[in-house]
Amino acid sequence: MAHTLIHWRFHLNEWVSGYLELKGILDDDKILERSRWTQGRKSRFADETLEMMVETGEIQNLWRDFRLIMKDARNTTSGG
Repeated sequence: MAHTLIHWRFHLNEWVSGYLELKGILDDDKILERSRWTQGRKSRFADETLEMMVETGEIQNLWRDFRLIMKDARNTTSGG
């Protein structure tokens, strides 16, 4: 099961990075602009980005995928 979780962690990072790139959040000019922001503004932006992901169902989809992977890992581990 640990092996499965290691892979999930890697794929989650890849997915989030890809999603943020698709939304333009990781564009060089956007990153440079945010580098001048205060820590409070950066935190608010992160919260807003997460809220957008919740509202569009992205977080729910990630949880569903995680639960399926865990279920499969448990079934493989228990031999069932």
